[in-house]
Amino acid sequence: MLKAYKSAGENALAKFEEWFARADKARALRNDYVHARCGLPGKYLGGPDCALIDAIPLLTVLSLTWDMTPNQSDKSSAMTLDEFARQVETVE
Repeated sequence: MLKAYKSAGENALAKFEEWFARADKARALRNDYVHARCGLPGKYLGGPDCALIDAIPLLTVLSLTWDMTPNQSDKSSAMTLDEFARQVETVE
């Protein structure tokens, strides 16, 4: 692409490079979700004195890796459904 549009100038090429970088990031995020293990609710957002009924359920995601080492620490990430929706918009 960059060779085909080289004559468009540096500004156009910079925009293409930015778009390719965003697409690559979206692809990586999409792959994480397709191959990850997800749980809802996995965890809850709220302080130690928060009643479960008042807590916000979080989507918990554990990315797939080939590391099979026993007794690993919890490497999952957690987010609200609104945060997840924003990531979905990015990938779309």
